[in-house]
Amino acid sequence: MSGKKIVSSNLPIESKSGYSQYISKYDVIFILTKPKSKSLDKVKAIMKMTSDYFGFDEQNKNYFACYNISEKNINAIQSLYQLIYGWKSVFMFVEGREILYVNRNTEWLHCYFDSFLSNDPDYCIDYTNDPIWDMTWEKRQKDKLIKSPCKRCLQRTFFDSRSPKSYKSQFNDQAINLGYISCPRFKMNSFEDKTKHAGK
Repeated sequence: MSGKKIVSSNLPIESKSGYSQYISKYDVIFILTKPKSKSLDKVKAIMKMTSDYFGFDEQNKNYFACYNISEKNINAIQSLYQLIYGWKSVFMFVEGREILYVNRNTEWLHCYFDSFLSNDPDYCIDYTNDPIWDMTWEKRQKDKLIKSPCKRCLQRTFFDSRSPKSYKSQFNDQAINLGYISCPRFKMNSFEDKTKHAGK
């Protein structure tokens, strides 16, 4: 996925230009900025063995590993993510998007990585009905009045028919609150609402 645009970056100004060539070339980048964790040696070993490119920034004393998404790399990426989860010294980029807080609002990452292991082109898509809390799963799937671009976010969204906001707006608000909107596969324009509430 070459040619990706850097959406945002909290890296120091002097670091941005140095890493931009990698961020735009690779799908997933881990940058360890002067890490002090006891797990550092283990993390570096995994990076060296599994990454498509591993480097050390002499000027800023940062280690970084670059990956392109593939079935071979997914397990390594997920293992690294689990190890560095919660580190304050980690910057992570996914398809050019900086993950600002690796230990917060990033549960979508698991689903994002898993999606590459599926052969289903509609892996992310799910359906529900109106209202979702008083119908069985089978009933929601059958009627399919609401099409969601993200099944994980849909599971955590409770639509309120009394709200002045449309279901689409409610869903979008929840996606923002939970961080799902950061997922590169999240396509809000594919949300469909065929309920009586749709006219709001």
